[in-house]
Amino acid sequence: MEKETLQIKKIENTEPSFTVNWFFIFRCNYDCYYCESHDLISKIPEVDLVRGTHYLYELIKKPLIIGFVGGEPFLYKKLVDVFRVNLPISFRVETNLSAPLKVLERVPTNCDIKATYHPEFADVDEFVEKANYIKSINVNNQCNIAFPVEDKLWNKALEVYNKVPGSRPIVLQVPSLDWKGSFTKTYDYSDAQKEWLRDNTKDIKENLIVTTESGEKLKKNHRFLAINNLLNFKGWKCYAGNNNIHIDPKGDVFPASCFLRTRAKLGNVFKENVRLLQHGIKCPFDHCGCFSDTRILKEKV
Repeated sequence: MEKETLQIKKIENTEPSFTVNWFFIFRCNYDCYYCESHDLISKIPEVDLVRGTHYLYELIKKPLIIGFVGGEPFLYKKLVDVFRVNLPISFRVETNLSAPLKVLERVPTNCDIKATYHPEFADVDEFVEKANYIKSINVNNQCNIAFPVEDKLWNKALEVYNKVPGSRPIVLQVPSLDWKGSFTKTYDYSDAQKEWLRDNTKDIKENLIVTTESGEKLKKNHRFLAINNLLNFKGWKCYAGNNNIHIDPKGDVFPASCFLRTRAKLGNVFKENVRLLQHGIKCPFDHCGCFSDTRILKEKV
């Protein structure tokens, strides 16, 4: 995988809309070894996501994208109702695609589905059927494939890759033990696996604008920063909470996912007392491992 020496001083997101990352459910029906969360038993949250969505629209008053992540979001039976609110909002949902096809057929086209295949638990043929369906109804829907190093799981992932046109391999990273969204290194892929991944992950969308110390502006992505060890922004000015927020299952709002379980709470979406930030904050973290956090505007000071 490519390595490159680069001195950077600024990172910007190519997407101008205000982004809400709503981590509203920890529970999942899979227990993948490479995931940080292993919650199979917690209660499905009894929250009014429709009401919360209306509140966010009134609060933010600008083009808005709400992304639902988990856990497995479709374990919440009323999720599709949120996508059907009569508001000019774009939705995204990250899912393992284990929901029945009849549920996926109810998802309107204003919601982009980002599906990921996990070979440890998902059936090849069932996933392929659903993945090809979602890609046929919305050109923005994506299919990612987790590629574990074990031969049996690698081969299942490769089979799905060959049966779902346009799918994207995921290079798996070892999760941290402190549950702070930090992934510091990749698993020990064989040389042959590394070569295959290098040859088949070149088309990943470059949705970051990286400004170098010399003033050059380059289009890059999170994967590039991770591979080149460029995810330490400690001491930088980060604009988390200005054009994005992160919401936990209780409805508490934080500037970014890295601030979960800290005291940097901006309010609660269900109590309707959220105050957005209007300034940059000094980054206190050694590693920016979450994709949604990497995209936040940040400047070296």
